[in-house]
Amino acid sequence: MVSTAAAPQIALFKDLYEALRRVVADVRALAELPNARRTEVLEAISSAYEILDQATGLVISRLGKVIERGDLGKRKEFVELLVHLEYTGEWYEIEREMAMCSALRATHGELRRLLPGLLSRKSVKDWETLDGRIEQILSSEGELAEHITNTLIDLSNMAVDARSSAAGFQRARQAVAAARRSLQAERRTLIRDETAIYDLIY
Repeated sequence: MVSTAAAPQIALFKDLYEALRRVVADVRALAELPNARRTEVLEAISSAYEILDQATGLVISRLGKVIERGDLGKRKEFVELLVHLEYTGEWYEIEREMAMCSALRATHGELRRLLPGLLSRKSVKDWETLDGRIEQILSSEGELAEHITNTLIDLSNMAVDARSSAAGFQRARQAVAAARRSLQAERRTLIRDETAIYDLIY
């Protein structure tokens, strides 16, 4: 039976980008934040970007290999690679790193312990805003990891129809290509934003 389900898409969360940007702005605006702490937070945010870059780079590469087989008309090999998208061991390790985001969690915990006692009453509201933003990032990264995993599973599930019919094969090719294009566009945004943070740190 040929599936009529909509082609799955990978789209990273725009609210995660926005939260990362706002944390950087909040850190810069918190005048009483000691310079060492300011740098520590920015470096932790940078590590979050590195994890996102690893994740998107790996998935883009995997999808590219699937597309290559399809473009060459090698349907059997295309289907085999499509099936294996669900079982990418490298991805699951990165998924764990994304969900944990350990550098940012450690920095966040240290800031929660130290900063409230260092800041004036005037700055407490600013710290509470920053605190909330970091919480949003930590939550969104875990959700994002799950989203990419589910997208890979959805693409993998298209293998049945791709194997059984020419139309299913074409739909799967289009879905994989669309997912890769979307992810490439998101990665360009990540790189641009990460560069801005490096400029702040160094």
